[in-house]
Amino acid sequence: MPGWVGLVSGGNRGIGLEVVRALLQHAPGSPPATIFVGCRDLEKGQELVKLLTAQAAGNKAEAVQLDVTSALSIAKAVATVESSTGHLDCLVNNAGVMLDSDGQFDLHAARAMMQTNFEGVVSVTTAFLPLLLRGSAGASVLTTSSGVGARTMGLLSDEHRSAFSAPMLDDISLAKLFNRLVDELGDLAHPYHTCIPTIGYGVSKAAVNCYTQALAQRYPTLRVNACSPGFTNTDMCLNYSGSRIPKVPMRTNLHTFDRHTHPLPPPSTHILI
Repeated sequence: MPGWVGLVSGGNRGIGLEVVRALLQHAPGSPPATIFVGCRDLEKGQELVKLLTAQAAGNKAEAVQLDVTSALSIAKAVATVESSTGHLDCLVNNAGVMLDSDGQFDLHAARAMMQTNFEGVVSVTTAFLPLLLRGSAGASVLTTSSGVGARTMGLLSDEHRSAFSAPMLDDISLAKLFNRLVDELGDLAHPYHTCIPTIGYGVSKAAVNCYTQALAQRYPTLRVNACSPGFTNTDMCLNYSGSRIPKVPMRTNLHTFDRHTHPLPPPSTHILI
């Protein structure tokens, strides 16, 4: 019988890779746990998991091709996990992009961030829900968010906050509301441009937080959480030109991920920043 099973999207580098390493070290291991490393380049992922499994103290890593913006790729990833283990105990939605430039807003970039950071999370989670519901009691969904998302939500108008936080808002309606806001931001005279920095990225992560809350209400038996790893030196920081010093990925606050990816009753819902 398969043991504990986890999957990390964007698990081949940066924070995702460190989460994979942590899960391989600490996941329940009798029978051995399996951690699927979601990656867009399957060949590179397969080379990586050879090294990871050799360091995994009995647990094993498996590469699975996963592009969170591709419905076909997601469906194939679900089929791979289902045929291999039949269930999923933990989904870590880590794949994401940061395309905002300092002091500049680009509508195309904002739409691309919504597609990956928000719509990708919704698509992957929805596809894997049947396997999560077959998993252990209190199976978990953990999504990498950002304090920028909470800040952005706090700076929106009362009308927007009320609309985005409406009880039992379905995924399609939530996506329409946030994408409408992104389209409105195409007008560079929009007042949000004067008070909300990196607003494209912030809106995508605010949407993630709202989705997390809605998902938790819909599936109370699951532990559904979103958390921020803090400002970390990953590929997202390549174009950063400010004065803040990012942490290296291995010093990320991984105990936050650890607390919310293991079977700890009762089910919980948190937005951690």
